Amino acid sequence: MTNAKPTLLFVCVHNAGRSQLAAGLAALRGGDQVNVLSAGLDPDDKVSDVALASLAEAGILTWATIAHSSR
Repeated sequence: MTNAKPTLLFVCVHNAGRSQLAAGLAALRGGDQVNVLSAGLDPDDKVSDVALASLAEAGILTWATIAHSSR
């Protein structure tokens, strides 16, 4: 039996909103029990201000700083 942590990957088109929100919430809930990644097929230059505000409201202040490409 392995003790490897599961990895969750959230992908959306721009990696600026939905995937950032999902990854932030998964990281909050999963703590050090999971590896959380997010990516976009055509990432924006920055994460949506609305997504950042929503993450901050949920107490997630450092998760989303830049959108990343899945390429």
